[in-house]
Amino acid sequence: VIQQYGGLEPRVSLRYSFNQNASIKFSYNRVLQYIHLISNSVAVTPIDVWQPSNRYIKPQIGDQVSLGYYQNVKDNNFELSIEGFYKSVDNVLDFKDGASLVLNPAIETALIRSIGKSYGAEFTFNKTKNEFVYSLNYTYSRSLRRTENRLEEETINNGRFFPSNFDQPHVVNANFKYAPSRRFAITGNFTYHTGRATTVPVSYNVVNNVPIVNYSERNGYRVPDYHRLDLAFILEGNHKKKKLWQGTWNLSFYNVYARKNVYTVFYGPNSEGIQSAYKMAIIGAIIPSLSYKIMF
Repeated sequence: VIQQYGGLEPRVSLRYSFNQNASIKFSYNRVLQYIHLISNSVAVTPIDVWQPSNRYIKPQIGDQVSLGYYQNVKDNNFELSIEGFYKSVDNVLDFKDGASLVLNPAIETALIRSIGKSYGAEFTFNKTKNEFVYSLNYTYSRSLRRTENRLEEETINNGRFFPSNFDQPHVVNANFKYAPSRRFAITGNFTYHTGRATTVPVSYNVVNNVPIVNYSERNGYRVPDYHRLDLAFILEGNHKKKKLWQGTWNLSFYNVYARKNVYTVFYGPNSEGIQSAYKMAIIGAIIPSLSYKIMF
């Protein structure tokens, strides 16, 4: 046994109903996580390293509180909810500037301890009945980190809070289903979120004919925002009681307007030896799909 950790994970959930259609909910929970995710998102292929806790690395401790209001309107035809949350995390791991994470036999020497906090609010509106149903969701949230240390090389952004790799302030999701008949329906889904935070080279100096790159603060910039629209047309078989199977045709279109969403932005020397940005988009075209489902 190298090291042992443990702890309590209390959870509390409360609900108060004003009537059958309105209520508020409060919750608190503490979570301990004994495995850490260390990400380097500016490489050609983003690198994720999973590191278990050991004698040098303590488990993460997260405390979260949330408070929400929920309302049903017009005989449950509409649902409305507003919920806010705040979360603090201790013992979050981040890598030092210039650290090497791949095949590092002493990865602890490349990592530094951080604290994190997340907060935000989520707004949801649903229409749940009749031939046209839909759902609208908007979330504003922040995910921030901070590292403070007496050693300058183990301090990021001068000890100030900075966006984590998971920080996406604005997220919008909208989906609908229109069923003018019992057999035919059209469904759609639109999603949008703020581009991921990233670190970029902002200038360079030439020393002995060798360009030396100066980078921005950690996660000081963002890749372009992500958004996409998907559509599907559904045709069900007849609704006779006596039949061998129930069949459904589904014609779908992924990424309808062929958005070239950026998967990652990486940097490499150009013909003059200067660091330049390169965008990588995995899917930049509309993708049709036709399927037939059989249910016995």
